[in-house]
Amino acid sequence: MNFNVWNAVEIFVAEVMASGFFMFFGCMSIMTGFTQKPPSVLEAGMAFAFIISCIIVMFIHISGAHLNPAITAATIMLGIVKPEMAFVYVTADCLGACLGYKLLTIVTPHDILFHGVDKSFGFCTTIPNPLLSTAQALFMEFFCTFFLLCMVCGAFDPRSNSQPDTLPIKFSFAIIGIVLTAGQYGISMNPARSLAPAIFNGVWTKHWIYWLGPVSAGFTTPVFYRMVFQRNMDKGKVEPK
Repeated sequence: MNFNVWNAVEIFVAEVMASGFFMFFGCMSIMTGFTQKPPSVLEAGMAFAFIISCIIVMFIHISGAHLNPAITAATIMLGIVKPEMAFVYVTADCLGACLGYKLLTIVTPHDILFHGVDKSFGFCTTIPNPLLSTAQALFMEFFCTFFLLCMVCGAFDPRSNSQPDTLPIKFSFAIIGIVLTAGQYGISMNPARSLAPAIFNGVWTKHWIYWLGPVSAGFTTPVFYRMVFQRNMDKGKVEPK
């Protein structure tokens, strides 16, 4: 094996682990079987956010800690990840999410895991709020992912190189903020996160929204960011402050 293949294997393993940890601990945070009461939106949002923060610290230096096909799409547009590597990232993130979710179902008694869960909805699934039209749900999925990816683009902007150690906590607060405000819309912002519960619960209600919205934002957000905020950087006209 040459170096590039080993590098792809290393990235694949890191992303499988990262996405697996995310689904295992994230979905664990919304179980109601042990306490007999659902967690608050703040509690669930903080749990997902802090898990992501830990995962970024663990894997960002290995694979970039994408966890999310939308972020992979953005890194392609930013010239950070080559298109041929996108398959490695997306496959690893979807596989890791499925493994993490399945592991949770194995180590948790069925009655505890699915306590109070409507079978038509499923456990830890993402479904648009029924009060929304399809167009509204798609817009919210796109726009919330756009918001998140603006921060990703900012993190990769050379002008922010002076503060790389703050990225995990910044990402955590962004997730908490989005969950507290837009969580009631049924957003996901991550196709891999939505795929695993859909597979194991057999619930595919408007699932395509959770691919089209985030991935389209992944391809368009970097274009917008570069056109508006980095238009002069290639000419050396923008200097870090």
